[in-house]
Amino acid sequence: MLTSEIVTILTGKTWIYQVLSTSNWIQVGMGSGGGALMLRFLSTGQLKVPTNVRFMPEYSHWQFNETTQLIELLNQNEKVILSLKTPVQERNKTYLLGANNEQARLVNFELIEATFDLANAPQPLVSDEVPHYAAGTQLVIRLSGEAEHAGIETLNIPLTASVQTILLTLYRYLLKHDELSQVAILGEKDQLTNWPFEVLPDDQLMLSDGGIPYIATLNDGTKIEALSVDGRLIIGNRTMLLELLSDCLLRCNQAQITANKVLSNASVATILNQTVYQDFAGRAVIGQRVRKLLKSSETK
Repeated sequence: MLTSEIVTILTGKTWIYQVLSTSNWIQVGMGSGGGALMLRFLSTGQLKVPTNVRFMPEYSHWQFNETTQLIELLNQNEKVILSLKTPVQERNKTYLLGANNEQARLVNFELIEATFDLANAPQPLVSDEVPHYAAGTQLVIRLSGEAEHAGIETLNIPLTASVQTILLTLYRYLLKHDELSQVAILGEKDQLTNWPFEVLPDDQLMLSDGGIPYIATLNDGTKIEALSVDGRLIIGNRTMLLELLSDCLLRCNQAQITANKVLSNASVATILNQTVYQDFAGRAVIGQRVRKLLKSSETK
């Protein structure tokens, strides 16, 4: 690959630094209470860290070595600290795998939205005039209704909006606000019994269910008895939520193209469950532990 090609692929995106822990890839927090390490590659050769980290990584700039075909991250003394292989595309994710450290990688996921140009595609329902938050903010996003106290942002999505439109709206909102650290998505008819982030495990999503049995098919084809995610409450760090939403919307795109029609809410709900049980196996908490965080407004 040429340097110009690498610059086109790397710049204008946020890359999440991950390390391999046992069998799972996890994000790396920079200091006690610090945000996860993410990088932006600038066309000038500099590296920018957009998250609220407590200390900076050792490398400060980057270059592409056309001879070795490696992306090199360097410190101020021009020493190569981390070498990365050329990008690998997998569905809606792009990986930069470590060359001198196979237990490190950078990952970027961006929704491929070309199919949303179709006439029957949903449109986002949140305007560009949205508030900005302090770096590292924990935020509860209510789809509509009243915000009971500070820390809850209401998007006022119409109750008639399709599930696919809601997911797309949430995706674009989170994509725009990289200052958010952890986010809880709350349905319009629900209230929280406790502040949800106090019980959120590291590198895990928490998703509510309606107690309805669901037969989930795993990636290896194994079928298991599980619980159907209902979408009333979804909690996680911003990057994992973006991964969930982008994976789900990509699956919706593919299904919509195949069917050549707008997907029903039931179809999108099924795709959401498939995304959770296939793409987030081992990274999702579902069940009574999450249900305890919800108090339905209908039971008040």
